[in-house]
Amino acid sequence: MLRRTLAHMFWIILLLVAAAVGGYVFRVPIVAKLTGQPRSRIERHIGPKAKRLP
Repeated sequence: MLRRTLAHMFWIILLLVAAAVGGYVFRVPIVAKLTGQPRSRIERHIGPKAKRLP
């Protein structure tokens, strides 16, 4: 029972980390889509190192 719970906790933590990393890497397109502002304006505020989606 404990082993099963630990396995579930591991996968939940792994998914949370993956979501956090993905959100950080693609923050410009995500913020631009949520706010409806142009990507160039978001990049000026966040910084130029963020990746751009095609």
